[in-house]
Amino acid sequence: MAVPAVSLKNLDRHFLGVERSLTGRAWRERLDERGSARALAIAQRYGLDELLARVLAGRNVDVDQVDSFLDPTIKRLMPDPYTLTDMEAAATRIADAITRGELIAIFGDYDVDGATASALLSRYLRHCGLDPIVHIPDRIFEGYGPNVDAIRSFAERGVKLLVTVDCGVTSLEPLAEAKRLGVETVVIDHHQGDEKLPDAVAVVDPNRPDDLSALGHLAAVGLVFLTLVAVARELRRRNFWSDLRPELDLLSHWTSVVATLGGGRAFNFSLRVAREQAWSAAERLHALDDDRQREYVAELDELVSVLAYLITRPPIPVAVFAFFARFLEQHDPKRVTAGLLGMR
Repeated sequence: MAVPAVSLKNLDRHFLGVERSLTGRAWRERLDERGSARALAIAQRYGLDELLARVLAGRNVDVDQVDSFLDPTIKRLMPDPYTLTDMEAAATRIADAITRGELIAIFGDYDVDGATASALLSRYLRHCGLDPIVHIPDRIFEGYGPNVDAIRSFAERGVKLLVTVDCGVTSLEPLAEAKRLGVETVVIDHHQGDEKLPDAVAVVDPNRPDDLSALGHLAAVGLVFLTLVAVARELRRRNFWSDLRPELDLLSHWTSVVATLGGGRAFNFSLRVAREQAWSAAERLHALDDDRQREYVAELDELVSVLAYLITRPPIPVAVFAFFARFLEQHDPKRVTAGLLGMR
């Protein structure tokens, strides 16, 4: 929606008309003419309070994006994995390895992003019945990224597929050695690479020169999550899942990923996911009657309130996220609430 043209030449640009405060300072408008016009349009279209409309305009929220900004949902916020270059090839090759029962090696990085990305991928593969090798290089003796010695070790152990996470996009020689040894490679990275990419089955990197996904802000763990969404789709298409091997609920891992999408809104989004996840879990428990389901949701509301209190008192303890992740996995809001309250 185009912002209506508004002329404010004759308006007092001092906020609330305060030219001189008690400290001798003038109150200046934060919004320029265009921002004020956007705030007015937001307030009129959505019936919002003027103050909220001005805050949204100050955050450069477009008039047509207000609904999705104030009411974020998975459907609206989660990008399509296949917008990433080479994602289809990556998902297909990983799905092939899963259905064939191949030995997969995961080469990560020694920082938090690389470690969580490796953990997320390895857990998914184990759920699929594989026992992947996870290798985090020694920072002093191996340095950053894949190295020839590690590649040769993988080949000797019978690895058929190597997946690098949070590294690999600049590792031309080590990955060339992997190919010479018969080990295929999928690279999942977010670092800037050279024009020449490694010789791999797929190089998933939103910061490669030919990628148009506009997802360059994602950390490696976010890219691994999107890759697993694509792999899950491919496995579903192949009828891989069964009653004996149910499909892993990837939403239970979303809490680890949302921080890569940006600050407080991402955490607020994770709370919304928790509500949806918890209600879905309650509906699946057929033994519960309607009263118990309502009680369950009430317990969840209390948990969300406690979380909201804690995140307003920085620094946010790491344990908050740990407790929250545990809730998503165990669907036990009462226990998690007690744990959170015990932190203060």
